[in-house]
Formats: sequence, structure tokens, C-alpha cells
Amino acid sequence: MAGDAHGQGGLAAPPERGTAALPVRQPDDARRRQRQAERRRVATGLLFISPWLAGFLLLTLYPVLATLYYSFTEYRVLSPPRWVGFRNYAELFTDQDYFLPALLNTLFMFIELPIATVLSVGIAILLNQRVRGIGLFRTLYYLPSVVPVVASSILWMWMLNPEYGLVNQTLKALHLPPRSGCRVPCGPSRP
Repeated sequence: MAGDAHGQGGLAAPPERGTAALPVRQPDDARRRQRQAERRRVATGLLFISPWLAGFLLLTLYPVLATLYYSFTEYRVLSPPRWVGFRNYAELFTDQDYFLPALLNTLFMFIELPIATVLSVGIAILLNQRVRGIGLFRTLYYLPSVVPVVASSILWMWMLNPEYGLVNQTLKALHLPPRSGCRVPCGPSRP
């Protein structure tokens, strides 16, 4: 086995007790390459988060800051904003017809939100269990979100029916030529 006297296989011996190891100085080229690589990693990261960052700045931060600014002004849409300072807040906290209901709504939200979250997670856990008849329970639970889409589809098919649809009946009443309508087969296709 080739190595030095300490049996380290060619590695330098650890520093003796009481002496501090001096940091190894990298050559300027190596440090420069390391800095360039770090800048490339940062630039790549910024490039990847730039769509989110732009959305955050335009769709969240700007509206929050604009709302804060407008809350200190008297602003009507057709006239420029006029600075009034804390007057809006003073009116808000002293108006009994507005402040108390707003406070009760906030209190209701702080009570209702945790309850709704716990119930939703509980229902999700229950619907994910392997029990007999779970398909029926999932169907009954999901049905209210499916029915409006189906009902609106049927309504549009009825309104755009070329023979007796509401659109053609209205056009006939206005003495306009009827539309050919939406021809979606509802039953077996005819030859």
C-alpha cells in the first residue's frame, strides 16, 4: 500500500494539536470561475421564478399598495384622489351602522373558517376510506357539482334547437330568418 508515514494514502496529515490549519488559498482563476458559476445559478433561479414574481408584483403587491394609498384619500372614480389622511379610518371606527356589522362578520369568519376546514378535511378522509358502498357516497357527494353543468347543457340544447328552440322562436317573432341551430343528437342517430 503506497502512502505516507501516517497511512493516509497520500493525504496530508491532520494539523498537530494546538496549531490552526491555514485556509487553502484558491488561485484567482478558480475564485473567478466559482463566482461566475454562482452568478449563473442565481440568474437561472431568477429566470425560473420570474413569471411568479411578475404575477405577485402585478396581481398582489400593487393592488395591496394601491388600496392602502386610496384608503387615505377621498376618491371618486371620475375625479382625482384627494388626500384626507386618517379621516376615513376615524369615520369607519365611529360609524355604528357600519363598524359593528363589519366586526361581527370578521368574528363569524374567524369562527366559521376553522370549522369549515376541519369538516372539509374530515369529509375528504371519509370519502377516501375503503368501505362497502363508497362509490355511492362519492357519487352523492359529487352530484351537486355535476348537475348544474348537465342542466345548463340541456338548457342550451333546448334554446338552440332548430325546430322549437327559443332562439328561432324569437327570430320568427321578429320576422327574421331562423338559424340552423345547434344540431346535437340527443337520441339514436338517424340514417
